[in-house]
Amino acid sequence: MGVFRKRNILLATAVLLTCGRAGVAWNNVEDAKAVTSALIAPPPAGKLKEIRQTEPVIQIQEPEKKSTQITTPAPARPSVTMPPGKAVTNLDYKNGEKVIYLTFDDGPGPYTEKIVSVLEERGIRGSFFWIGQRMTEAYGHIGREMTDAGHVIGTHTMHHASLSGKSKSYQEREIKDAIRAVEKHIQVPSVYFRPPYGAMNDMTKRIAADEKQYVIYWDVDSRDWNLAKHPEKIIDNVLQNVRPGSIILLHERQQTLKVLPQIIDRLGKQGYSFAALPKPK
Repeated sequence: MGVFRKRNILLATAVLLTCGRAGVAWNNVEDAKAVTSALIAPPPAGKLKEIRQTEPVIQIQEPEKKSTQITTPAPARPSVTMPPGKAVTNLDYKNGEKVIYLTFDDGPGPYTEKIVSVLEERGIRGSFFWIGQRMTEAYGHIGREMTDAGHVIGTHTMHHASLSGKSKSYQEREIKDAIRAVEKHIQVPSVYFRPPYGAMNDMTKRIAADEKQYVIYWDVDSRDWNLAKHPEKIIDNVLQNVRPGSIILLHERQQTLKVLPQIIDRLGKQGYSFAALPKPK
């Protein structure tokens, strides 16, 4: 039965009931049938088209699409005095706060976003040292989102090169080219530098100082890069050596991603909080 016919049947019934209650008397049964038939009968074809055209259109509003991106506000970063070119291994402010710094080398890569997700799910900001030759437009976009959220991105040379013992021109190329590549794609200044393997000499320090780069070492080596088959040892290496102000060396690796939640949770239970590297004055 069509919607129009069903609607009119209901209308006819209502009319008959109303008239009966009001004391309206039908002359005969035929009169009642005539009224009912007139109400139930569908309109002529042309009229039906006209009615359909004038019926209001019900629009179904689509539910608002919510972004799955975590939008935790970026915490304020303190400013500290650090001379460019001098290696920094610990940032303990001697103020009684148990703040530590998670740092990740060798990106960007397939684990970058997953590591960032683990951090942001816990309201933590990290510091990343990226290799210049790995920069692409896509990673640049990711990097901009990371820095907007309060993460820090530094450089790790252009080709992950060991600088110790290399010529001045070689070291300058590796350091400067990496800075240009990273800054071009993330579109913010990159002022932190970590030499691969921690290998550098006095020449490296002078170049870093000339480029106003702050050299970030570490005082906790997780050795995650060498423990793919024994990820539980990564956790032990961190927990057994951490102290207030520690800069923890990690890498963008699968085994690191696997144990990162445990490292964070267990350090949190020990009263530690986490921060990105502070702004140099």
